[in-house]
Amino acid sequence: MDRREVDSLFRRLEIASWTRDMVRVPRRRGGFPRFKDRFQTGKVFLPELKLQVSLKPDQMYRLEEADDLFSREVEIQETYLGHVDVRHADRYSLKGLFIPMRNPELTHGCSLNFVLVKKGLREPTQTYVVGHENGHFLFNVGLRDSVYREYGVSRQTQEEIKDTEDFAMFCGNLAMANAGYKLPRIRSVYANPVLLEKENRARQLAIDTLPDQFYFQMFGGST
Repeated sequence: MDRREVDSLFRRLEIASWTRDMVRVPRRRGGFPRFKDRFQTGKVFLPELKLQVSLKPDQMYRLEEADDLFSREVEIQETYLGHVDVRHADRYSLKGLFIPMRNPELTHGCSLNFVLVKKGLREPTQTYVVGHENGHFLFNVGLRDSVYREYGVSRQTQEEIKDTEDFAMFCGNLAMANAGYKLPRIRSVYANPVLLEKENRARQLAIDTLPDQFYFQMFGGST
């Protein structure tokens, strides 16, 4: 798919009433806004992970805030899936969602990747949630190795990251470290014991990967 075909695809996608801002994001100086509320393709910068990735021509990414994640997911599915298939046990506890959409007709064969973050989150929750959901996105589009290369993740650590949830939690902790938080001081708030164990393991993997965090843990907070 060449540049003209991609531009043509964007125009066809604009048939949905709320997607009138699906335009290619131009390069801009002075950093990147956290929430663009439009699709991006090509090179995409993820500030929380300090990472730029290159998407395939048929891959598109969108980061947005939403007052009600459940309602927004329903709207996305109605628009790009043609029916609704939402399965959340507790819709009100959601802070972030990754929603991949691919439909031969409604997305014209493209992979649309929505990262939704609940509006009004405070720090450090927002940093973790954006990093976490972007981890799901990178896992889904096959760009895990971009993170592994950027952070020099050892082969042993890579083998301990078994699935998309492990990887998302790992990325959430990397984002926290990038924002200046000391990972050894952070405590998980998951009520589910399985998720709690996975989060604690992912945090330790991030600590082992980042020299300053490892040093902080080893020497009792002396950096």
